[in-house]
Amino acid sequence: MKLKWCEECNLPLVGKRCSVCGSEGKSVEVTPPGDVRPAFEYDLNMIWELAEKQFGDGCGEAFDPRDKVLVLNRAPGEDRIDEIISDGQVIGSLKYDIFRGRFILSPRVEGAVRLLPCLKRSWVVVDEGAVRPILESANALAVGISEMSEGIEKGDEVVVLSPDGEVIAVGRAMMSGEEMKKAERGVGIKVRHRLKEPVHILKGGQDWDMAIEANRHAIERNVKKGTGFIKRVVEENNMPLVASYSGGKDSLAALLVALDAGYKPTVMFLNTGIEMPETIENARKTAEIYGLEYQEIDAGDAFWRGLEIFGPPAKDYRWCCKACKLGPTTLFIKENYPEGMISIIGQRKYESESRSRKGEEWENPWVKKQKGISPIQDWTALEVWLYLFMKGADYNPWYERGLYRIGCYLCPSADMGDAVILKQNFEGYERWDSYLSEYAKEKGLEDEWLEYGLWRWRRFPPWARSRGMKAPEIKRGKGGVSFEGKEELKPSVDLDMERVKAFASILGDWEEKDGKIDVKGVCTISEGSVSIHDMRSFRDIVGVLEQAVNCMGCGVCVGRCPTGALSIIDGIAVANPGDCVHCRECLRGPCPARDFNPGNSA
Repeated sequence: MKLKWCEECNLPLVGKRCSVCGSEGKSVEVTPPGDVRPAFEYDLNMIWELAEKQFGDGCGEAFDPRDKVLVLNRAPGEDRIDEIISDGQVIGSLKYDIFRGRFILSPRVEGAVRLLPCLKRSWVVVDEGAVRPILESANALAVGISEMSEGIEKGDEVVVLSPDGEVIAVGRAMMSGEEMKKAERGVGIKVRHRLKEPVHILKGGQDWDMAIEANRHAIERNVKKGTGFIKRVVEENNMPLVASYSGGKDSLAALLVALDAGYKPTVMFLNTGIEMPETIENARKTAEIYGLEYQEIDAGDAFWRGLEIFGPPAKDYRWCCKACKLGPTTLFIKENYPEGMISIIGQRKYESESRSRKGEEWENPWVKKQKGISPIQDWTALEVWLYLFMKGADYNPWYERGLYRIGCYLCPSADMGDAVILKQNFEGYERWDSYLSEYAKEKGLEDEWLEYGLWRWRRFPPWARSRGMKAPEIKRGKGGVSFEGKEELKPSVDLDMERVKAFASILGDWEEKDGKIDVKGVCTISEGSVSIHDMRSFRDIVGVLEQAVNCMGCGVCVGRCPTGALSIIDGIAVANPGDCVHCRECLRGPCPARDFNPGNSA
């Protein structure tokens, strides 16, 4: 947790001390891991509009007078939650309420105190006898509420006031205002945050140029460490240096560190076919600005073809990453960097638990010949942004439109709040919406599957299950290969023998007789039956048949082949009998055709 605050300058710090005044920063309590980022114009406008709408005219300026540096911290929850940090304290949260289908502003006590001078809506006054219990641990009972503003609805964010008009707590209405007036028992406001100590509001007059200066020494130390790291790796490995550029802030920062180290890496951009136009443009423009060679990997319509085989992706069913990223990258590297390459990747440990364990230098187990390094592994998002601001970098405009992370526009890992922003600002999202609607109609899925974005999981998350929602028992994709019978097994799908031939050499030497493929000592395959001669090969046989049924030619397996026997022909992988040594190495790595088709439910 690196975030600190200079109370003298009223600016966020990523180091121990302020580079301007020398004061030691005060630690800011935010939700871990504390990957804080700037609040851009879109975020600030939304905060203003919600403050005005929820609490009354003038509350936007009262909550954020626009003369201070605000930062946001993504926190875990049912959907998008951004903690709002000003004056070195969390003053509220910007949330997407997935069940009400809209963004809301949820103030903390520190924010409610700012709203107080112009507070006209969403407030209640409690009896004197209720003040102490609420400050200690209690909720605001309906019978203890003496006054309230008009129009309070169940679920609204509400400010709780003492009889003398002081803010003592904030919380969520558990019943409407009219119901509170009539209720003789029950919780009126479920209190989330209570006044613990006096709220201090610091002086204004700050901007991001001042924040850069306050953090200059810390950022320069980061860059010095990053450039030294890159130089060491390049000196130890005699391979071309390539910047894997995504169009996002992190890959841009990693590229700029390489430039600061004195290198001019080739910019390699993977166009998955489901990128936003601005992302593609940013990648091309970045290479042009810095005079770098540009290479673009084009996955074409791989995603849309994959939908026919696998159905919609999900957080726990991410076939799209293998088919649209890993496969095309493997093929590209094999063709363009046969002796290997060093890939500069904008990976940070704060992004996910798996990335925090990965380290700053690694060998990609699935993409041979690629050595991945990240010179910004230990940087927070705020450190990245301060560096980009310092360099005057031309970053992706979608950060100014409300997105905090750039990637495939329909990624199942994104929140519904992000999807709402995309729908409002990107016409291309309509194609995805239409596909999901048709898919839901075809499968007979409930409206909630679309409304709450439940397509993003095969196994529903706890918040959905706690509300009685159950994942439908349907197959997302075409399904894998299973068998019935004992000696002569009947496969669950009819086998296309031409496609089986493409993969048969993986199992061993084979010949075709009477429409059957006989793999010597292993199995005999026909369109409607399989005889297995070596049960030790059972799993490999199933894997090969699943490849034959569902291969979409992504190319992941091609990069794992030690003899170069595999190639993509007419949209599928083909094993050349003359080159294949039956090592079955291609069956040991990831493969969408095998890994994502065991008949998984939605």
